[in-house]
Amino acid sequence: MEEVLDLLGDRLRQGLKINIELKNSIIPYHEMEEKIVELLHKTGFQNNIVYSSFYAKSLERLKSLDSVSHSSSGEILARKIGGSQAVKVADHMAIDLASHYKDDLASKLEQIKSAIEASRCIAFRYYYEKGEADKLIEPCLIVFKWSDWYVFGFCRQRQDFRLYKLRRLWNLEVVEETFSPREIPEEKKRFGSHMTDDYMVAAIYDSSLKYRLVEEYGPDCITTREDGSLYAEWGFTTREQAVEWFLRFGREVKVLEPPEMVERMKAELEAALNLYQT
Repeated sequence: MEEVLDLLGDRLRQGLKINIELKNSIIPYHEMEEKIVELLHKTGFQNNIVYSSFYAKSLERLKSLDSVSHSSSGEILARKIGGSQAVKVADHMAIDLASHYKDDLASKLEQIKSAIEASRCIAFRYYYEKGEADKLIEPCLIVFKWSDWYVFGFCRQRQDFRLYKLRRLWNLEVVEETFSPREIPEEKKRFGSHMTDDYMVAAIYDSSLKYRLVEEYGPDCITTREDGSLYAEWGFTTREQAVEWFLRFGREVKVLEPPEMVERMKAELEAALNLYQT
């Protein structure tokens, strides 16, 4: 950390803001927060820093250190994780984490944080592609990934670590049953690393969708054809994910290959048409 501050020293003195993500966990790095804050005050760069973390204990430690910090780091983080409207984190930057169900989200986050801190299990009803099921897990972390909130924990039924999306999780309660924190295998900490985008699909899109394609994959992912339409080829985790992606564009996209994906799209569209013919 000292090397980074030395390297960026001139830019920081000119007003540069940087983010420090505190990657602490239930297996803690002793006094990580205290040492970082102490170093920043020693160098005089405490007002150039925006902290981030998804571990409740880091939040508590930062809030306890606010009395010696002008940046109110704990308050920023508390509001961020709590689902507030807009959080100003720098002179020219604001983060808005509001959602259509922000009140329910804030309640879930608070329940999960309290369960993690008390080492108590949580129970909930979970809705997913294969159906729905009651779950009992040992919560470890709150995770913000893929533009959504998740709880990561050890599933008692599956006897393995799992990631659960909060929007699919209902009837949440913190139960009396307690647990001893487990060591999380390194491969499990790489959330989503088991997912690969190797199901390749080629398609032609209407030019009106260019902003959507750029938003998802960047401007270099598309080729403009002579007639103005857009050609793109990229990978999906599964064929079902690909089907869901293409159906949202209706008649403004045509899948070219692979052949089984073309046939699947035809079947899905015919089934949709039949809904309106009966």
